[in-house]
Amino acid sequence: MLELGNFKIILLADGAFYLDAGQILGVIPKALWAKEFETDELNRLPLYLRPLLVDTGNMRVLIEAGIGDRYDEKFEKIYGIVRERKQLLESLNEAGYNPDEITHVVFSHLHFDHCGGVSFLDENGVAHLSFPNAEYYIPAGEWEFMQSLNERTKPSYRHDWFAPVVASGRLRRVEDSENFLPGFTYLDSPGHLPHHKSILIQSQGMHLIYWGDLIPFLVHLRPAWIAGVDTHPLTTLETKKALLKRAFDEGWHYHYFYHEKKPLYTAEEIQGFLEVAK
Repeated sequence: MLELGNFKIILLADGAFYLDAGQILGVIPKALWAKEFETDELNRLPLYLRPLLVDTGNMRVLIEAGIGDRYDEKFEKIYGIVRERKQLLESLNEAGYNPDEITHVVFSHLHFDHCGGVSFLDENGVAHLSFPNAEYYIPAGEWEFMQSLNERTKPSYRHDWFAPVVASGRLRRVEDSENFLPGFTYLDSPGHLPHHKSILIQSQGMHLIYWGDLIPFLVHLRPAWIAGVDTHPLTTLETKKALLKRAFDEGWHYHYFYHEKKPLYTAEEIQGFLEVAK
């Protein structure tokens, strides 16, 4: 646990899944990234699922909801999913919380590995919300984008997994960059998707930036290291440079990378990595 001003920051876990190295590292040659990563026999890399819980005292805000349990055997094999069923809820329980206590669930975007855990099926195949008392926040533009997918973007979404949120009436669509909860601000961070948002968390002058999939791994701090799955890679490049400059200019204290096994880094660690990476 980390204390960020008056907020408690709790790192959770929901296992991992695998994607082809090219999907993660784009045009970067293997000769450059091989020293950073080890692939499996199918040239895949593990993406860890590390939802973030922020306890403000008045609110218990979950940032992302992992992949959840609704995938079938074929889906599990394609993505090499490595996790226990209900792993996120067990991780939450180990931290001393239960699903009914979650007041808000916030998403950077709606790819299945970020929002799959919002619902589950009971023994009769009926879908239920995993966090029944929460309100759910999404970027408004991402919701519109999700309604008009094409052959390239469709595989990353599962409308049926998210449908219980829509049916609940608890969905909140946030327009543009906005301080949508006390201490929580959506930052425009397009590139991975046109309406992707990063989330800046602030308390008592302390800052934590959750990058989402704009910077999925530490190595993606390097400007040219851009995931092959990004829909607008040149936009990713410009977005990263602008937000990293702001992070250093404003002295953001902590950086959170959703797909890292160790997701949380201090500003000093980030600076040290960038200096070595030059």
